[in-house]
Amino acid sequence: MKNSAKIFRLTYLAILTALTVVLCLLQTVIRWGMFEINLSLLVIVLAAITCGPLAGAWIGLVSGFMTVISPATMAFMGIHVIGTIITCLLKTAVAGLCCGLIYQLLKKLNKYLAVAIAAAACPLVNSLVFALGTLVFFWDTILEWAAAVNMSAGAFLVFGMIMVNFIAEIIYTTVLSPIVCKLIDSTKLNRYLK
Repeated sequence: MKNSAKIFRLTYLAILTALTVVLCLLQTVIRWGMFEINLSLLVIVLAAITCGPLAGAWIGLVSGFMTVISPATMAFMGIHVIGTIITCLLKTAVAGLCCGLIYQLLKKLNKYLAVAIAAAACPLVNSLVFALGTLVFFWDTILEWAAAVNMSAGAFLVFGMIMVNFIAEIIYTTVLSPIVCKLIDSTKLNRYLK
């Protein structure tokens, strides 16, 4: 890779990193249900598709770090600090990595279909890793919270903590990712990426 292409790619990833931080700060004021909608998933998808799975994992890690320091996470920090950190960092980093890998596997079939499928996979993996982290580190707390609202713990986890966020996240990432990728293609910036 030429030096100018390397510099462009690093600059591009720095801009995506900064955008992730800004979106994570903005998401603290946009809430649906108990939790914040992760606005940075679109940036994670964009990084994974334009720069590869490791870039998606990097942007996901930045998003996860911002989630760790978010005010909405403090309830979980009071219960299990290490579990909260692990869950927050892994959910978006693994989502970015998987999104990039899925795109790499499918892009030769149809680029924009690959973008849409990879974009849909990002919130799916994010939600699944969150659910797994919740089961491992916070199950006793979920049982208590569910009992307080007279629900089963499984229903509380799925419908009270995950479903609304997941639906919003999958809609906006799946709709906006192909549009943003098409815009990048039309500017010919993609020749400097990957």
